Amino acid sequence: MRNIFKIIVGVLAIIGGLVSAVVIFILFAYYMGDKDLPNRNCDWSETAHTWIDENENGFWDKDEKPLAGVQFVIDDVNFDDFLPLEAVSDKNGKAKLFLFPIDCNVNKAKILLYAITPDGYKPTTSWRIVVPIDVVAGIQSGDFQFGFVKR
Repeated sequence: MRNIFKIIVGVLAIIGGLVSAVVIFILFAYYMGDKDLPNRNCDWSETAHTWIDENENGFWDKDEKPLAGVQFVIDDVNFDDFLPLEAVSDKNGKAKLFLFPIDCNVNKAKILLYAITPDGYKPTTSWRIVVPIDVVAGIQSGDFQFGFVKR
């Protein structure tokens, strides 16, 4: 009898989690003012690169290694309603960045990209970038590179 009870509780927990996810998605889509949100291409995504800048010249030279574990904060500073999104660089020094501009209106977006300097390192490039509106709008792609050197 206990096993049946455990199975029923487990199934109800899974169903509850799925229902919660659907409700959250519907509320998010409603808040964004777009009932067809999944069908619209209103997201912004780019890639950031991080590396160990041994010669501290601010450029990723061929002999320099990628730096994993660098945290990024992506923030649309014109809208305080949403928490900033985060990303982390992988073993290849790449971090996939995402943001969903309010009402898909990139003309109102002002995206700031922050690289959080890892412990034991210092930046050799700017740690903060204002993303150009042409990049936000998808007219051109961004090349966001962040170099670090050990202290």
